[in-house]
Amino acid sequence: AYAINARNCLTPTPLGDSFDVILSNASMDVLNKYQVAVLLGGMPDDKDFATNVESFVRAGRTVVLCTRQLGGTLANLAGLRVKETDVKATGSKSLVTGKSYKEAEYIYDKVESDGAEVLAVNDAGDPLVCVNRVGEGSVYVVTPVFWANGERPDYVWYKRDDLPWDMNYRNDYIRGRPFPPPNFLKVVQEIVGSVIESTSLIKVKGRPIQWIVNVTDDPRKLLVTLVNNGEVTWEGTVKVKGQKIESCLEWLSSGEATIKKGRLKAAVPATDVRIYELTCEESFLEFA
Repeated sequence: AYAINARNCLTPTPLGDSFDVILSNASMDVLNKYQVAVLLGGMPDDKDFATNVESFVRAGRTVVLCTRQLGGTLANLAGLRVKETDVKATGSKSLVTGKSYKEAEYIYDKVESDGAEVLAVNDAGDPLVCVNRVGEGSVYVVTPVFWANGERPDYVWYKRDDLPWDMNYRNDYIRGRPFPPPNFLKVVQEIVGSVIESTSLIKVKGRPIQWIVNVTDDPRKLLVTLVNNGEVTWEGTVKVKGQKIESCLEWLSSGEATIKKGRLKAAVPATDVRIYELTCEESFLEFA
């Protein structure tokens, strides 16, 4: 299983170490380096920020946010209207895969579509995840409060414009005590996870392991780092999406990895690191 409440270390996640954190005053030159932006926390009342987000989406990119972050221009991009807040529910269903999920009780905002496509609903038929096409891009809107449920018995629900944790939790973290992690709804994990995963250049199969991808100046090459924080040797495969791996240069080992059917087959000892320089059969990276 993936580690819970891990801090100050590289930790296995389903999406690898594939995120950068940037500020809301980032320029378009910075934003244009990314394909997907996930908005976190409260949104600034800033016209330039809203303009940049809209330009980012219209240029063919994706933004993910929740209804508690809508306001001004962002609300215009959502393709829906909030009708009622702080509604409680359990259960969810993905209209993308048809899967139904049992969810702990969560609080969400009731919305009415104004052009947005509904991708997930709860047992009452209310939308939980929607997507609105804007220009060449997409805006994904999640209606549960900051995507989370109330599975923790000590979880505190917050009103609009509040941070998703209170000062007691923040002070506990500063004093070194456990900081409760959020529990994202399963249907949100499915849909939003697939959006983020679609931007990844590789697919890693095996037990949970932390992985990092870097590009070089060669459009055929990737550097893949595998970090095993577990207590046993990790064994698995790495596939470059849409490509076949031609060769592998091991930076920290020798002769341990093999290429089979265009995939890397590797093993990483417990508490160890491996770095692989992968060369694919064809050029596939485009550089600005």
